[in-house]
Amino acid sequence: MVAGGHSHSLALKSDGSLWAWGLNYYGILGNGTINNSPVPIKVGDGYTSIAASIATSAGIKADGSLWVWGSNSEGELGDGTDTESTIPKQVNGSFKSVATGYYHTVAVKTDGSLWVWGYNNYGQLGDGTTTTSRVPKKIGDNFATVAAGYHHTLGIKSDGSLWAWGYNATGQLGDGT
Repeated sequence: MVAGGHSHSLALKSDGSLWAWGLNYYGILGNGTINNSPVPIKVGDGYTSIAASIATSAGIKADGSLWVWGSNSEGELGDGTDTESTIPKQVNGSFKSVATGYYHTVAVKTDGSLWVWGYNNYGQLGDGTTTTSRVPKKIGDNFATVAAGYHHTLGIKSDGSLWAWGYNATGQLGDGT
């Protein structure tokens, strides 16, 4: 599995080891530094899923634990602060899917509940507001997976239905408007 951010890349090897390379502003590579790396460097072990965006990286481990790192200017790490992290920080809960967008994070817990946090200027958190949240907020149930764009979010429910919310100036929500 691979994930491409704005100026960095993540990859999972078949043994579950996570590797990162590229620009390392805000510690987005997750290796405890802010030094750029033109070659893959090991971040950790036991990962099964990863996500990368403009300034945040995330990964889910085999035990369902969710880890996020990098920028936190809009609360996208979900820890209630605006302090960036150069190492992975755990988000409470057991997860099966994660996506990182433009300073927002969305994740599905193993029970199918959908959780969102971070920047929300266009309603990309789907909570009916445009208020940023620095902590995870539950907004739905029965979700299987999620994806995050620049200022919009997509989710597929367990019944196969597709849901989209947030910015729609160029039709990215797919609702014909």
